[in-house]
Formats: sequence, structure tokens, C-alpha cells
Amino acid sequence: MYYNDAKMSRKFKKPSKVVVSGEINQHRFVALLKKYWFVVVALFLAGGLAVGLALWFQARHKAPTKVVASSACTDKSANGILEQAKPLLTPSKVTQLQPVVEKIKSLPNYDTDPNCLGVVVTYYINSSDSKEARVYYDKLVAVYPTDKGYSELLGGKVATPIELKPTIVFLEGETKRQQDPNQKNTGASNSQPRAKQ
Repeated sequence: MYYNDAKMSRKFKKPSKVVVSGEINQHRFVALLKKYWFVVVALFLAGGLAVGLALWFQARHKAPTKVVASSACTDKSANGILEQAKPLLTPSKVTQLQPVVEKIKSLPNYDTDPNCLGVVVTYYINSSDSKEARVYYDKLVAVYPTDKGYSELLGGKVATPIELKPTIVFLEGETKRQQDPNQKNTGASNSQPRAKQ
């Protein structure tokens, strides 16, 4: 077999100019960019959109910041309000507790003091006001120090938020049941305890 030297010489012709490997790759890259520019632009837009959505989601769904607890009810300016409230934290003494709760609510920053909020929540639970009990319970959960608990001045008369939650849920259920008389009675109305006595 004989090869046609003219055909072979065209096929395996040496370049007249020596090209460095990097230049070839650079030319290929530029050629690919020119050919697929829309893909590159789409990738940049998609990346920008993803970053923008992530930042928006993070800003919108930011974890609530922890409220710093105050000591409004344990300060000297409170004039022993916790000592006044302590013997009145039973369901039978709700009417006597009401003026004490009003005094607590007049204190500055009472709604960031777990001791104040514990008394207020107990008052609303004992008076069967589920709406107000829920409002103050949610505030209590935000500031309650699980490592310290309530002040010793309350002497264990106020339940912790974990202990209060079933009572709040029960009160809300009872309120809904009373508003809708067609709802069946589950028989649980006597089984749930009120706040600690």
C-alpha cells in the first residue's frame, strides 16, 4: 500500500507558528463563551436570584430575639408587691388579687419581669380569662429564666411556663366550647387543674 504523500502532508501539516498550550485553551474558552454566552448569563442571574431569595427569607423569618428580663417586681420601688401577691394566688382569692395585678401592671417594664408575669398569668387563669392568660403567658415564655426560675419571694406559688401550658390550652378549649354550644363535651372540664395553689 502506498500512501499519497500529498494527502498525508496536508493531513499532518506542522503549524507554521508555535502555539503554547495556554493560548489554545484560552482560544477554546473564548470560543465557548461566544457560543454559549446565554448559559453563562443565565447562571449568573440564577445565582443572584438564589442569593437574593436566601437573604430575603433569612430577613423575613429571623428568629425572635430573646427579651432581656427586668426585675420590676423585685426592685425596692415595687414596695413588696410579690409578698402582697403570694397569699392571694389561689382561685378563691381572685378578687383580692385584682388590685395587686393592677399595681403590677402600673410598674415600668413589668411585662419583661418573669415574676410579675407569673402573678399576672396566674390571675388571668384563676379568673378564667383565656385570652389575657394567653397574651401574658406568651410574654412569660419569652423572658422566663429556666435556669433560675421565679424569685424566692413567691415561694413556689406560681407554676412554671411548662406547667402552665396545659392549663392555658384547656382554658382556650373551654372558651371555644362555651362559645359553640354544639360542640360535644369531652368530660375533661373537671380533670384539668388550675394554676398552682
